[in-house]
Amino acid sequence: MSASTMVFVVVFVAAIILFGWSCYRRFRLVTLGQADNRFNAIGRRIWNTLLYTISQRCAIDRGYLFGINHAILFWSFLLLLIANAEFLLHGLAPDHISIAKLPNGAYFTLAFIFDVASILALLAVCAAVIRRLAFPPKYMVARSRDAFIILSLVAALMVAFFGTHASEIAHVIEEAESYMPISSFVASTFMSGASAGTLTWLANFFWWMHAFVLLGFLNYLPYSKHMHVLAAIPNLFFMSLEKASAQPRKDPKEAGTLGVGKISDLSWKDLFDSYACTECGRCQDNCPASACDGPLSPRSVIHDIKVNLLKNGPLLMKNEEAVLPLIGESDEGTISMDAIWACTTCSSCMEVCPVFIEHIPKLISMRRYLVKNGLAPENLARVITTIDETHNLAGKPNEQRANWVNRLKLPYDIREKKTAEVVYFVGCVASFFPMVQPSARAFSQILETAGVDFGIVGGEEWCCGFPLMVAGDTEVTATCMRYNIERIKEMGAKTVVMTCSGCYRVWKEDYEKITGEQHPFEVLHAVEMLARLTKEGRLAAQGFEGKVTYHDPCDLGRKSGIYDEPRFVINQIPGIDFVELVDNREYCSCCGSGGDLLASNQELAQDIARKKIDEVLLTGADTVVTACPSCIRALNMAKTSAKVKLNVMDISELLWKAMNN
Repeated sequence: MSASTMVFVVVFVAAIILFGWSCYRRFRLVTLGQADNRFNAIGRRIWNTLLYTISQRCAIDRGYLFGINHAILFWSFLLLLIANAEFLLHGLAPDHISIAKLPNGAYFTLAFIFDVASILALLAVCAAVIRRLAFPPKYMVARSRDAFIILSLVAALMVAFFGTHASEIAHVIEEAESYMPISSFVASTFMSGASAGTLTWLANFFWWMHAFVLLGFLNYLPYSKHMHVLAAIPNLFFMSLEKASAQPRKDPKEAGTLGVGKISDLSWKDLFDSYACTECGRCQDNCPASACDGPLSPRSVIHDIKVNLLKNGPLLMKNEEAVLPLIGESDEGTISMDAIWACTTCSSCMEVCPVFIEHIPKLISMRRYLVKNGLAPENLARVITTIDETHNLAGKPNEQRANWVNRLKLPYDIREKKTAEVVYFVGCVASFFPMVQPSARAFSQILETAGVDFGIVGGEEWCCGFPLMVAGDTEVTATCMRYNIERIKEMGAKTVVMTCSGCYRVWKEDYEKITGEQHPFEVLHAVEMLARLTKEGRLAAQGFEGKVTYHDPCDLGRKSGIYDEPRFVINQIPGIDFVELVDNREYCSCCGSGGDLLASNQELAQDIARKKIDEVLLTGADTVVTACPSCIRALNMAKTSAKVKLNVMDISELLWKAMNN
């Protein structure tokens, strides 16, 4: 073994030991988190990991220009992993391990691939530097010292690669010269007149440069924001296999806590998310609260969790007290209460995250802690108390729930009907707010016209629990759910249908998670029922003149995956000029009414709604249709505030009008 090889062996072993120790120190802190089973459905998880890692789908989705640049850098690095592994192994056993020992066909092919991948990686680094200097994202971390250190190390690796191989090509000792166009260009341009001794010195210099930069880069990762290089791919394996929920991921009581008030109350997956974050800022760019200069930045929430963990984790591992609060008004590493309550729970952040970080369950669990400790905003605390006492969001006598029926044109009083195959669960908003009641009447009249045997619970209906759930109060939510189930069972119903997307989400997706029970009903949203009746030929739309666009409610679209049914119904109406919003389906922007924001921060909620109205007006539509009473309420308030002429209606109203009513 030569002296040079012995030195490299010592350096390599020391670097690997240091890297292993650094990873252990960092990643063992994740074990402070609460239990969360992410090892189910192994086959599906492996498939997701391969799909999203290799395809880089989330990086290049929605036409992100620099996402393509990141994908190129990733794919190049994926190929160069083989080159760097061979580089290290060759350094440890130069007489035994080398790709040059492969058959010429394989060796020349790999040499070409590595050469091209290296120049692509170098160009991608240059593009990233230019972006950060000339076109920085809104968040200032784009120009951080850490980012430029990482980019410099990557660039140095590529320079060392070309320097090493160009020196060997100029020295005429590289057999793959004809298959390494970039290295050959460097050799002919910069090393053509160099002596044999100079070329030998250059080859050694660039080889050792490659070695030290590679091992240094490896050891820098655990201490930099680019820890995501180590954590992102495992995080794809551990990603949630369900759509985003507005409830805490598990019953916090099982973890011995009432919500999340400190870093160790979070699950281990929540903590791992903070390591996986790439700080790309897409969550922030797509957050409706951030877009309206609200106090919430989803990126900052995840960053603060990471900072808090790194600060408090080592102390907690030694059974010492934490020194940095998770919730409060302190510096970096603490999440403000204003930020926690500014979330609309729309899930846009989770939809666009390239590594599938789960922001909303963390925020809802923190809300739960604040509610349980009497720290909810005054207006929201009043709403929670109101629902608990009156069983509705409006705070009116619950027996008035069915007053909207007074203007309903049916051949009988639906309140008198005690049994039905289908129960229309009306919800608080459509029951008590006159602005939205036309949608309830339209849907009821459509069901009657189609010959559906349906009824309502009326004054015995309670709030579905959704406003309580997004506030973090799951106990009262469960009570409301169980009560409603029993009332509907008494009617002998087989199907429950609702026009409210929040009610639908609770019944369809969250009931069993919160109560631990299964209900015996088929649960449909109104748009599913309308699409079904239309396909069966039980509804006949005559026509509707006008330019119409459709707003996807967050709880119906992103959280429940219902996109095609409302568009099918709209497109079955003759005369409609249908145009999509620029951001539609899973990328549709929030109306601002979700997450109890109207109660906790009405000004921010209205700013978000006005921004939505501006988006609608850009389409040139004179009518915006949606499928959620809360969206209708928010958009109507915003259009009135903005003093614009725009029809806002539920899809049931649109169809009922199109049926010549």
